[in-house]
Amino acid sequence: MTRHTRVTMRSAILLIGMCSASLALAGELTAHVEWGDRVTMGTLVPGVVQKVNVIQGQQVAAGDLLLSLDQRSYRAQLAAAQAMQKQAQVMLEEAKREYERAQELYDRTVLSQHEFTVADIGLKKAEAEASSAAAKLAHARMQLDYSQLKAPFSGVVVEVNASPGEAVTAADRVPELLTLADDRHLQVTGLADAATQDAILAADRVVVKLGGRDLVAQRIVPGLEMGKNNQGQLLYPVTAVIEKPEDMRVRAGEAAWIAW
Repeated sequence: MTRHTRVTMRSAILLIGMCSASLALAGELTAHVEWGDRVTMGTLVPGVVQKVNVIQGQQVAAGDLLLSLDQRSYRAQLAAAQAMQKQAQVMLEEAKREYERAQELYDRTVLSQHEFTVADIGLKKAEAEASSAAAKLAHARMQLDYSQLKAPFSGVVVEVNASPGEAVTAADRVPELLTLADDRHLQVTGLADAATQDAILAADRVVVKLGGRDLVAQRIVPGLEMGKNNQGQLLYPVTAVIEKPEDMRVRAGEAAWIAW
């Protein structure tokens, strides 16, 4: 290998290294961690808390039962509505048979118009009562469902404000019994000037430095309204959405960095 060739190769390697370094160190923005989603939950019906199935900090899966009220009255209402719906269905079937009989006799001109009209009215009344009973049954089922709180998504319980035996009233507003947060899809937000925000949006690859790891951002969400940083500067928020590894523990408000 000639001296010229060695110099050329060293120059190429140096150039590649410089480009890699410039890509890795293009910019870094101080940020903080926020939950991907956060919802405060309460029952839509009044009652007495019967059981709280979770504690603060507990991981739950979508559909898990978190809390339930005493359901005896709601189950009784459901049973009554089921009985009414069953009776209404029986009456409807009888009204249909009576109407069909009246229709046949009327077609044979052995039944008066008045008697046929009475049978028709009876069928319509039975149909209305059956529809009303079905609606009351659906409402009773909803009331029973509303007496329980189930996790709308997988996440972590960040706050519990209910205890067994506590009376819950939902007349004026929904009570705040539990708070659930999505700790799998995190939002890492920092404040930047317009140029920096544009640079992050244009970057081919954005990572979040969190807990000693570099986590690739799934998407970048630019803020359109200015906010103030600790120094009182008016800057735009920029948010990197990441998926948290299962073995990582994260707290909202924790420091992180957005790098591009």
